[in-house]
Amino acid sequence: MAEQAQWMYRPGRSVDERFSLDVSFTARPEEPWITSPMWLDYERSTGSYRSTRAFWETELFASEAPDSGQATVSMGPHPREEGSYGWRISLRESTSALLSAIAPHADALMIHGCGLVHPEDGQARLFLGRSRAGKSTMNLRLDDWELLGDDKVLVWLDGDELLACGTPFMSKNLFVGWGETHRVHSMYALEPGSAELRLEPLQEADAFRTLLECIFLPYGEGPLAERAMEVATGVLERVSWGRLASSLEHDLSGRFQVVAP
Repeated sequence: MAEQAQWMYRPGRSVDERFSLDVSFTARPEEPWITSPMWLDYERSTGSYRSTRAFWETELFASEAPDSGQATVSMGPHPREEGSYGWRISLRESTSALLSAIAPHADALMIHGCGLVHPEDGQARLFLGRSRAGKSTMNLRLDDWELLGDDKVLVWLDGDELLACGTPFMSKNLFVGWGETHRVHSMYALEPGSAELRLEPLQEADAFRTLLECIFLPYGEGPLAERAMEVATGVLERVSWGRLASSLEHDLSGRFQVVAP
């Protein structure tokens, strides 16, 4: 854990704790973890979110307090990896699933996107899109910007502002996001394969649709789902929205305006 902390935070930097989730974990080596366990069903009788698949059994409660929750998890190692690495994969995916599930309880959302910090104004821009939309390559195209995360970014409401940081979940490019907090100035829907470079405003309805498509949300009903929609509305209102239509051949240098302090 000490190595992870050094990788996540630069010397002298830290992040205030915003949420506490009490997790009870049980190993299940006899049951293989064979697919993504993200989806949780809401049980109205207990007020909990539950998955009872053989390879992933969990129950999640969001407590009355706005900054805590409780979960029980029982799972086995990932079948495609041997030894301790199989358990590492399972633990990483289960932790990611729980974070995305409970995040709305803390006015937060886990976003499928690339978060980059402008080198001149220190504010983040988030680039959203589905798989193969070009999120990871934005880090290469804006290589003088600081990368928060090239696949998952955590955002949360803070008064009239939207803040963001990276996550500890390694991307396909083997990057673990920075945990430092930055104000988010704007979000962009990526439109890959365009012959013409266009950076244009995005209508509110299209912006909200893009946001909903890019939220990691493993349930569709219940109080957490309702809270997630409220948080998404807050995200929509706190930043400016644009569309970036381009191809990999387009130069993005100087295309994003510096925000005055």
